[in-house]
Amino acid sequence: MAAIFDGVTLLITLDAPTVGILDQDTEQVYDDAKQWHLNAHNRKYPFPFTTSGGETVTDIELAGQYYFIRNDLGWRIRSTDEDQEVRWTGKLLPTELTLPISVARATRTVLHLGLQPLTTIITTGSGLSAAQDTKLTNIDLRTIYHDKIINNFKELIKIATSWYLIIYDDGEVSGGTEILRKRMTDSTGTDISDLTAGVLAAELESTA
Repeated sequence: MAAIFDGVTLLITLDAPTVGILDQDTEQVYDDAKQWHLNAHNRKYPFPFTTSGGETVTDIELAGQYYFIRNDLGWRIRSTDEDQEVRWTGKLLPTELTLPISVARATRTVLHLGLQPLTTIITTGSGLSAAQDTKLTNIDLRTIYHDKIINNFKELIKIATSWYLIIYDDGEVSGGTEILRKRMTDSTGTDISDLTAGVLAAELESTA
């Protein structure tokens, strides 16, 4: 067996390492737990794991299998009493994110590699940093602004000697709330004084 299960202390003690290295397969520990729990004496203790996944996604593909240690019931993983590096394969996660899944040996250095990173539960806010939130907001605003430019009422008016393109806010018409007022210039930046054929193409070329 890859591990020894103690229903009284709720400890799962892993096998001893070889030259300081223990290659530990999550599925094997789970299978060992099933064998341990078949014993009538052990069935009075809570089973150490739950699982999810493994369902058929396509004819040739299965969903990934996840193993959740019942740390919410007190189960913990413990290494043997020696310095070691435990290299996990398979997806082992806690049932309760705020509780540990292993207990340390007081005088030993044990490094667990390959355990799945914990997902942070976001209870307030978006979970983004301030900079990320600003970027996302700006993307949303640019999308809304772009839609307004395409769909909203527009007009070209001449003020003094210059022409202006004006775009109005939602539901607004001439004289309403403006969201854009742009002076019409050619690709050199010179004011367009007359709207002749090709002038708008020149204006678009100057707009980026």
